[in-house]
Amino acid sequence: MPDTKERSTTARVVGASVVTVLGMFISIFVGGAPTIFSGAAVVMLMAGVGTSALAVLLIWLLRRRPSHRPRADLGLGSIGTAVVHLLAGVGAAAVIVMAANLMVAAAGAGEWAGWDRLGQGLAMMPMALIPAFLVQGLPEELWFRGYLHARLSAWVSPAAVLAVTSGAFGALHIISGTGAVTGIGVQLMWVVMATAMGFACGAARQLSGLVWMPVGIHTGFHMWNDLFFTVDALAAPGAFLMLVVGWTVAFAAAGAVMVRGASRRGVYQR
Repeated sequence: MPDTKERSTTARVVGASVVTVLGMFISIFVGGAPTIFSGAAVVMLMAGVGTSALAVLLIWLLRRRPSHRPRADLGLGSIGTAVVHLLAGVGAAAVIVMAANLMVAAAGAGEWAGWDRLGQGLAMMPMALIPAFLVQGLPEELWFRGYLHARLSAWVSPAAVLAVTSGAFGALHIISGTGAVTGIGVQLMWVVMATAMGFACGAARQLSGLVWMPVGIHTGFHMWNDLFFTVDALAAPGAFLMLVVGWTVAFAAAGAVMVRGASRRGVYQR
């Protein structure tokens, strides 16, 4: 049977995970409330600012509690370093998304849109980047690869931190989805894909030591999909399921590469 110390650690890990999930949902649903009334671009921008601002406020309030001291590092770093890591994450996401869509095209389940679409999409990049950053990338990664990562690091090993943050991030996606294709198979695979995405983002956090590369990967995933999407991928659940599988494989491969890099830096020997 686990001793008192092990039970205490487990309770802390579970408690911090629950707080993270609740905090994330409060940030999204309260901060994004304006979208209930309108889907206009300015309203979406307001919702994004509200979501990120509320996430920052809630994390700041939580970290002021005596039980959260001494304060573990959220991995923010300097502004210059943050920008470099953010761009690196967005670049990594481009490779991940392109690889997944090429898998679908190679399997004959979708048709590669071609470079013309990419050129057209680049002009729309700022409009895709801002909501992806403010609504999804920044607030979700601040909660999982910032707050939760920092809390768990005080109690368990880096490998356990990676496993818990990845699993918690994936599990909560059982009640979210694409909104495009439904079905139990797609939904379950969506959870697996989100877990793989959490694994890649968590590995990026441990490799870089900062939260910004995960923010870039998360942001870039949503942004680049608008540019690289295979034309016929949403025509049938089977085709879309294959695309989700492609994302999963690409995220898992990227995560494995970054875990190897972090291992070489001695992260998992601590």
